[in-house]
Amino acid sequence: MPRQTSKAPAKRRVGPVETLSPDAVGAWLRQHPDFLASNPDLLLALTPPEFRLGEAVVDFQRFMVERQQRELAALKTSSQELLAISRLNKATQQTVHRAVLALLAAPTFERAISVIVEDWATYLDLDVVVLGVEASDDSGLPGFKAGLTALSAGEVDSRLGRGNDVRVFATLEPPDPNLFAEAAALARSVAWLRLSIHDSAPPGLLALGSRQEGRFHPRQNTELLRFLANVLAATIRAWLNLPEQSQQQFR
Repeated sequence: MPRQTSKAPAKRRVGPVETLSPDAVGAWLRQHPDFLASNPDLLLALTPPEFRLGEAVVDFQRFMVERQQRELAALKTSSQELLAISRLNKATQQTVHRAVLALLAAPTFERAISVIVEDWATYLDLDVVVLGVEASDDSGLPGFKAGLTALSAGEVDSRLGRGNDVRVFATLEPPDPNLFAEAAALARSVAWLRLSIHDSAPPGLLALGSRQEGRFHPRQNTELLRFLANVLAATIRAWLNLPEQSQQQFR
């Protein structure tokens, strides 16, 4: 009697992915009823059913599904915006730290000013940095001339608003050649920071500009920018040996 041998099942050839029939999709969804609940983003790609309930009857089911679709789309957009802002804040933190370390490492006051107006643009990933002080015959800042942009009396308050320390523009329109001079075309997105150097010194302004629109944004965290301005003001006070009891407090 011949010996029976078991025959291994033939391997199925894997070909191109077949298009699923509507019946197959429906059957699979019935076996996995929580699939859409776990993947709500797919609702955005679906067309909700429309029931014919009569001329005077409103299809509330379709209305509710369409509203959910709109809410999911809005939530997705909002999440993307928050993620972009979070990434921007993290990048700003890293660049501000680099700029502060470079300022603190300056061996002389003149070099410190040079770091601000020449090197900070690189450290902060910007295109232009301007350090301005309202012009005065008795500025209270001896030797503080090279690298400065002279501002008119009251200009800092005019730009920032009285009592405000930071103002940002996602897009500055029109360009500002009075502040940024020949680099005005590169200052499309701008941040203005008040410098409270000393109570006997004129107000100062640190202006940061980028050719990338939206580089600064009204919704971004401005605490790091305030920190940058406070460190700069404190460094200038230290170099000029201004009286400690007259120093402005950090804001």
